[in-house]
Amino acid sequence: MNICECKSIEQYSKDPDIPINYDSKFNEYSLEFGPDNGCKVFFEYCFSCGGRLPTSKRGDFFTTPDNDLVNQYKEMLRSVNSAEEIIRILGTPDFQYNNPTIREIDKDLYGIKEQKRQFDYKQLSETFILSVSEYVDGTFDYCFFGNSKE
Repeated sequence: MNICECKSIEQYSKDPDIPINYDSKFNEYSLEFGPDNGCKVFFEYCFSCGGRLPTSKRGDFFTTPDNDLVNQYKEMLRSVNSAEEIIRILGTPDFQYNNPTIREIDKDLYGIKEQKRQFDYKQLSETFILSVSEYVDGTFDYCFFGNSKE
């Protein structure tokens, strides 16, 4: 794949009226949107010429979750039916968010379910953070994220 040589995205990122940002720490270009520009879509290719953009350095700053350990936790959480059961299995969360606000438009456009609460566990592993969401419909979902190396 060819490298971007047109520099369009680089130029757009310098224009304060265009919501394209360049993050020099991670060497990434992103489209920022949503409340307080808290949502980002990252570009890997230039939308003007189709060329590949610089390689992200994000992986240098975060751990890769240990797959064996992730699978062990997935198995433990497979049949969870209540928040109390999550806490019994995993212990007290490091952070708990009650009724995180989700905009109606995000529910409609992206199918985001309304959360009742979210538990974040940062101390379970050196390689990941586990985030467990409890939804108002009584279902649960969980995500594993790499820990910051900083």
